[in-house]
Amino acid sequence: CLQFEALHPEGICPGWSIVVKGETSSCSSMFEINLLCDPGDQIALHFNPRFSSSTIVCNSFLNSHWGQEEVNNTFPFKAKELFQV
Repeated sequence: CLQFEALHPEGICPGWSIVVKGETSSCSSMFEINLLCDPGDQIALHFNPRFSSSTIVCNSFLNSHWGQEEVNNTFPFKAKELFQV
């Protein structure tokens, strides 16, 4: 499992893009990308591709509660392949 953190203390402005590049594992059943509001537990965006169901689940975790899941059936990821989100 690889974890990477980058801080942008000034925040993100409308119109900006965040690009994540990586490679999926051959044995992984999912991976996740979390955009945090601060170093605490607030997750503005939880992006979770799930290979077992070929879905992408998005959510947020704010004020100690998960929001309503959004499930997308468009699944462009394949095992051991490069991706860009």
